Amino acid sequence: MNGSTSVSPATYWLTWPLQFAELATQTFRGNGIQAAPDVLAQNINPWTININSNNSSAPGTEQRILARHSYGRQLGRLMDAVDLLVNDLEARKASTSGDERVQDFHSLKDEIDDIKVKAAQRRLESIEADLKLLRDADEPAYRELKERLRDLVRN
Repeated sequence: MNGSTSVSPATYWLTWPLQFAELATQTFRGNGIQAAPDVLAQNINPWTININSNNSSAPGTEQRILARHSYGRQLGRLMDAVDLLVNDLEARKASTSGDERVQDFHSLKDEIDDIKVKAAQRRLESIEADLKLLRDADEPAYRELKERLRDLVRN
C-alpha cells in the first residue's frame, strides 16, 4: 500500500492483491507501459527482524547469536533466572514481595507459561490428528510408529 493505510502484521499477507493493484495503477501512468516497477519489494514475513548497522553495533555478531538462540529463547532463559531470584528473595521474606514490579513480573511469567502450555496442547492435538490420519491411511506404518513411540515413552 502507499503508506497512508495502516495494516496490522496479522493481516498483512491478506493485502497483497491490493498492493499489486495499486502497483499496477502506478506503472500505467499514460507514459507507456512499464514491464516491471523500478523497485520491487514484498514483505513475505512481516515479523522478520532486520539486523543492520542502524540498530546494532555489531550486526554480524547479533545475527550469529540469533542463528543459535532466538530472542524468545534468550528472554525465556532470563525470565527463568529472574523468577528463581525473585522466588528466593520472597522465601527470605525480603521487602520485594509487595513491590508492584515484582507482582507485574509474576503476572507476565504466568501469562507466558500459560501460552506455552496451550501451545503444547495444540501441538499434541495436531500430533493426535496426524496419528489418526496415518492409522486410517497406512495401518502397518501406524503400528510401527506406535511401537517406536511406546519404546520412547518407556525409556
